[in-house]
Amino acid sequence: MSLDTADLPSDPDALRAFALACQAELRAAKAAVRLTRLEIEKLKSKRCVCPTGVTVDGSVCAAAALVFLA
Repeated sequence: MSLDTADLPSDPDALRAFALACQAELRAAKAAVRLTRLEIEKLKSKRCVCPTGVTVDGSVCAAAALVFLA
């Protein structure tokens, strides 16, 4: 439901239903963004689990590097 393509109804009940549908769509989009952010953070945390301090892509994991430097 995009306001760009929607013809807003003149009937108050229909307009209310349209507004509720838009709110529901917005809530669903926000939930999808939150889920994606959580998945990104999960992947970031998994990237640094190699005990040698070097990740699969060859970069050095700061947390593991500190352990080896201590």
